[in-house]
Amino acid sequence: AAASSVSGRFSGREALSPYVHLLSLDEMDDDLLCNEALDCAGTHERPAARRFLLRLINILQVGETPEASTLKLDLRDLLHPAGLTMTNVRELPLNGAGTGALVNLSSPLSLSPLQIRTFSVTLQPAL
Repeated sequence: AAASSVSGRFSGREALSPYVHLLSLDEMDDDLLCNEALDCAGTHERPAARRFLLRLINILQVGETPEASTLKLDLRDLLHPAGLTMTNVRELPLNGAGTGALVNLSSPLSLSPLQIRTFSVTLQPAL
């Protein structure tokens, strides 16, 4: 799929659509990670896998281009060029508070025009 194709599927192994922007990738509190996913047992060591808050937006408006529609991308490979593997993805409300349902990483993520989606993700070095 060409990078300029609005309706294509995108991943970190290919050029990301120019219409999908990574709004934020912020590290979450280590205490949350230890309580949620790992047994840190008071060691005060930073775990190799860390939690981040990820926000993505489809910047197209409805009707902006003839092809303007829902964009799809593969979250599994989004940060692959940075040498990171994404696991334990949960969709959250826009403010990032609360817990959400696990996201099926084997299915592409859909972003409607002007839609912002927020996720809690675990990132670790790719093997």
